[in-house]
Amino acid sequence: MYEKIYDTDNLYRAWLEIQSVSSWKERTQRYAEDIVFHLARIREGLINNTLVLGGVGKFLIRERGKERLICSYDVDTRIVVRSLIDNILMPAITPKLIYDNSASVKGKGVQFHRDRIITHLQQFYRLHGNKGYILTIDFKKFFDNIDHELLKQMFAKVLKDDRTTEFVSHLIDLNTFDISCLSREYQEHFKNNPFDSVWYRRHANVWKCDGSNILRRGVSIGGQLSQIAGVFFPSDLDQYIKTVRGERFYARYMDDLYVIHEDKEHLWNLYKDILAYCERKKIFINKKKTHIIPLSRPFTILKIQYKVQEDGDIMRSPKKETFKRERHAIKKFSQELETGETSKEDIYLSFKSWKGNVSKFDCKKSVMNTEKYFIEKIGECVV
Repeated sequence: MYEKIYDTDNLYRAWLEIQSVSSWKERTQRYAEDIVFHLARIREGLINNTLVLGGVGKFLIRERGKERLICSYDVDTRIVVRSLIDNILMPAITPKLIYDNSASVKGKGVQFHRDRIITHLQQFYRLHGNKGYILTIDFKKFFDNIDHELLKQMFAKVLKDDRTTEFVSHLIDLNTFDISCLSREYQEHFKNNPFDSVWYRRHANVWKCDGSNILRRGVSIGGQLSQIAGVFFPSDLDQYIKTVRGERFYARYMDDLYVIHEDKEHLWNLYKDILAYCERKKIFINKKKTHIIPLSRPFTILKIQYKVQEDGDIMRSPKKETFKRERHAIKKFSQELETGETSKEDIYLSFKSWKGNVSKFDCKKSVMNTEKYFIEKIGECVV
């Protein structure tokens, strides 16, 4: 099984995938100049266990008002991980996934998940009308708190190959945190509470770390392996809810899941079972974002607000923050336009993309108001 990773054709296909999304980067262009040499070097290093992987660069970004710690790996590591995932991990874990686990699976994604929400709501309405409830659960700091040992055990069960399992374990261990530089109070705190990599990045004095307390928890946002881990880690919870409990109207997208049922007490009991599972799995539930809501009232899933009307019509609208962020972006674009940092054509394309995305939902008035603001700040809209 391990030899599939360093198969020359597999490495080359992995390189083509990586090049297709980062060909504009200077380091990718330089790497491409000697691609035959690099692939031969990677292959030899994997065979002889001499290839040094990692080259991790960490930086903070702000996405939709939330800060995230991103890890950037060197090209060697990205090629190897891509080959591993495409040729070994995905074929191994895909049969273990339920149909309604839609993140990072070929042919699925955010839109697939949103379509499934509509399908489930429509099917439920035919049976019970809008007299039902939805349980929505959000995992707190999900990627930061995936337990390494439990994740390794899960991969070992599906891989059943010692060398490949050892290699995957090594990749998982690339993302650890030395918390010895934190106060004893914080070191104890993170044993039973969610770890926050952004907080750690801002407050830890890495020069004082001595390696005496390594937190083996979390997978890096930015690495492809982290996406697979996010899909796979709670997969036995998916099987329990869908197969053992027989919940027909259930789906999960990474750290967001929902269940629809006509009985509120039933959902409350199911939530208790999910809570017990998460405690065993060392997953933390964000109780502020966990709700049981009547379908006749607005509820939010993946930034979209839904509501089932008496006649079965399903209202869908983006959250207000979506339009606030776009107005902020337009204001920033207008400033960049004045200084010549951005062209009108690029601004028009950006707004066209945003408008095309939100126009699919029930928010015509909000879109029109945002377009008026765009014309006021940028000029006549040509989209």
